[in-house]
Amino acid sequence: MKKLLSILLIMMMSVALCFSSVGCGRSAKDDDKRVESDEKDKDKDKDDDDKDDDESKGSEEVTTPEETTTVPEETTTPEETPVGVSGIPKNFEPVVIVDDANCTFTVTGIEWEEYWGYKLNVSLVNKTATTLSFDLEYSAVNGFMCDPYWSYSIEAGKSEATVIIWDEEDLEANGITTITDIEFVLQVYDSNDWDAEDLIYETYKVYPFGEEASRTYDRIPVENELVLFDNAEFTVIVTGIDEDEDWGYYLDLYIENKTDMLLNFAMDNVSINGFMNDPYWGVEMLPGKKANVKAYWGDTALTMTGVETVTDIEFDMSICDVETWGDTYAFEEHVIIYPYGEAAYQTYERVAQDTDVLLFDNEYASMIITGYEADDFWGFSLYAYLVNKTDSDISFDVEEAKVNGIDCDPYWEETICAGKKAYVEIDWSTYSLESANIDMEAISNIKIQMEVTDEDDYTKEYVNEGYEITIESNMTSEDNIVLYQGTGYTIPVSKEWTETTVDNAELAFYYASTANDGFAENFNIVLQDLSAYDVDLEAYKDLTLGEYETMGYTVVSTEKGSVDDVDAYALVATTSVTVADGSTITCAISQIFAIHNKTAYIFSFAADEAGYNLLAEEVFEMFTSVDFQ
Repeated sequence: MKKLLSILLIMMMSVALCFSSVGCGRSAKDDDKRVESDEKDKDKDKDDDDKDDDESKGSEEVTTPEETTTVPEETTTPEETPVGVSGIPKNFEPVVIVDDANCTFTVTGIEWEEYWGYKLNVSLVNKTATTLSFDLEYSAVNGFMCDPYWSYSIEAGKSEATVIIWDEEDLEANGITTITDIEFVLQVYDSNDWDAEDLIYETYKVYPFGEEASRTYDRIPVENELVLFDNAEFTVIVTGIDEDEDWGYYLDLYIENKTDMLLNFAMDNVSINGFMNDPYWGVEMLPGKKANVKAYWGDTALTMTGVETVTDIEFDMSICDVETWGDTYAFEEHVIIYPYGEAAYQTYERVAQDTDVLLFDNEYASMIITGYEADDFWGFSLYAYLVNKTDSDISFDVEEAKVNGIDCDPYWEETICAGKKAYVEIDWSTYSLESANIDMEAISNIKIQMEVTDEDDYTKEYVNEGYEITIESNMTSEDNIVLYQGTGYTIPVSKEWTETTVDNAELAFYYASTANDGFAENFNIVLQDLSAYDVDLEAYKDLTLGEYETMGYTVVSTEKGSVDDVDAYALVATTSVTVADGSTITCAISQIFAIHNKTAYIFSFAADEAGYNLLAEEVFEMFTSVDFQ
């Protein structure tokens, strides 16, 4: 019994450390520490003058080439009663969604959890001889697309209970106060054979108050909104603009799919103030559904191009059916939006630097190497500034490349729209360099054969020349990834994370939260020697789930995968935490644990709701990039 107890103590220590002084009683601000910005669009070091300028902008105007209209700075929703316990049915009867030879999926209850949102309690049964994964591929609530980002894996022959959570903010953004209709596409598949056909891929509906009570919400138009498209197939409306001095630029959009097809909405060939700059955006819409979404451009990407005020957003709105990717239905139309009116449009000219390496500059195009970056984990990158001076889209292509005299192709090509500019990276992966026996730290010379051609007519050749680039130390850009060496492993960590010291954790890092000064998002790594225990990964997982239940945590998802070819489990749980000011907030814990060479490696990340939504994907990427030795 002592051995079992000691396993539990170490296993949960990693979670407890997340809520130690780093996690609860102190934020990065309390230590007068600043988190450095990087190229992941989270630049937080804006001057006060810039802030004052932003605050003096007032209302914003949006135009298409034909018209000008005004868009408010932020999207507003109708004033309604917040969703909560009033939207929960009192006598919900369990609903069996699936019950076949392979599995059972049953909705057993509905709850409301403050700070997090609406929960479906779900019972899952795996009747097969292999591990099954359950995913909600698409989801809509009361007719609005609303994704709980849920997936769950179950071992062969087991039954487990879990929850599916729809975020409170997502529901409020769509004006939803009472959930009467949940529609989702359930995908069930063999976790160990991704080539096998899905066991289930079907659309299901749940009516918490009965089908007769189902209703959707009519959208209330926003003053001075800009209707981009409104036809028999779809609607796209710009409902607002939000400029955040810390994070970047948001375009608020309302979209409606009026067809009977699953449609993909995307922005292609996007530029801001004349610079190519793709947003973090794209959405797939179930038939007949609506969505309130945000297209996002990071602050760092805007700063790099010299854009201080967005006066022009230009793109091709591309819409197609997902099943055939455009063979059945396809639409594309060019759009220009002028937030302050067309008369206010301005572009920015790049200021030349002493370290620039000019490759070519003719009447059609120009290319300048502006710097480089060598990163032990990601590889070697050349930074380049490209200009298209023609009235057609043109392609920049590295046809051949030699690094330190050795053939090593980056397989790089970039298309720049007519009259536009762009900052780009030409990347050689760590794997490519190692395969060619090239020491990344010793790269001193790169030769590339550049070809620039018309995108629609490759017989129009604007450049076809070889160029030599001498790598000099004053060209370097600061690395953003630090490779940390632990006991038996290495982990790449972004410089946005600051290393700290926490008792019993081998490594620990915190991130300065912008959502709640009383809680600094953090993660740690704890190791446990299992040489004295007869326990495998499955038993370790069962012990972990049991301990979470004992501690009163809610386990949201559990999924089996691998890290560096080592079997691992990933789980997400929620709990309530008291922070420094005495208030209580709900936090999420994301944990990955693996057993390698008789050692348990436990990677734990904790954050409040806003921090989790912002950072979970980044942390998961770091955790799954661990290299075991």
